[in-house]
Amino acid sequence: MIHSKRSLIASGVALLGAGLAATLSLSAAAQNFPTKPIRIIVPYQAAGAVDLGPRLLAERMSADLGQPVLIENKTGGLGMPAMSDTMNAPADGHVIFAGDASHWAINPALGTLTLDFLKEFQPLSLTFTNGLIYVTGTPGINSLQDFINQARANPGKMNYGSPGIGSLHHLASESLRAGLNLDIKHIPYRGAAEMTESILRGDTQIMIISRNSVQSHVTAGKIRWLAVGIPNRLKQLPDVPTVGEVTGLKDFNFPGQQALFVKAGTPRPIVDKLVSSIRKAALQPDLFAKMLEVAASEMTPNTPEQLTEVIRGDIRKFTAVVKSSGAKAN
Repeated sequence: MIHSKRSLIASGVALLGAGLAATLSLSAAAQNFPTKPIRIIVPYQAAGAVDLGPRLLAERMSADLGQPVLIENKTGGLGMPAMSDTMNAPADGHVIFAGDASHWAINPALGTLTLDFLKEFQPLSLTFTNGLIYVTGTPGINSLQDFINQARANPGKMNYGSPGIGSLHHLASESLRAGLNLDIKHIPYRGAAEMTESILRGDTQIMIISRNSVQSHVTAGKIRWLAVGIPNRLKQLPDVPTVGEVTGLKDFNFPGQQALFVKAGTPRPIVDKLVSSIRKAALQPDLFAKMLEVAASEMTPNTPEQLTEVIRGDIRKFTAVVKSSGAKAN
């Protein structure tokens, strides 16, 4: 009996020692991190708005972490080549993926990506949020309510544009159509530029788009703001109501967002160190102002737990919209 108790005590001490050693090892890893340059893999071309956020962060994070933070643009394949770089790297925080809702929710809902995003990636933080806005160029439509009234008076004759089937813009407008039971037609285009031209020509009567994409046309009086596609009005456009205010669809929330991720299994002390560095960089006033000026987006860092909830909410939302709309990938 005594021997048994001694064995149990010895086993407990050994386990405690092993646990302490593991904790100390993780702590040492975080203190030493990073030990080499960090790569942020962006699944889009350089010089675009989605590239700007990580690029601005990288410069400040380099100074904070004491190692170069480098941007690599790896396009194509619905983001899979860029995601694979992170998934195939060691779980040590030196490779970061810059993703958006198309990667964590929309393409999985469409069936074009089959990975379980939250099993493969550890969320770090949002980088920025872009409040997309409904606009028109059609005479006689000066508010979202005007468009709704005309759509109901002319079933099947009003069109909305998007930069492609399965895009955030398409699914946002499908949610609006379904939520208001409108008989309007979807016309997909090859990108935001073509979509904007359709509004200017009058081929489509409404579209949702980022502010900076059409600001020059608004200034010229060719396009008008209708409603913001997120729950709160934009600070830069305080007189433009939200979709929820106009329609009563209080849950209507389709922002453009980007976030940073490391490989699942990365030790939490390293995750926390990266999150802290991202937050410090994102909230520097000059960086915040630059992002707002160039990309009409606000830096919106958050915690891994908050980002996880954003992703889970997006998965539920886009799965439901894809199912109800019958959207199929191009």
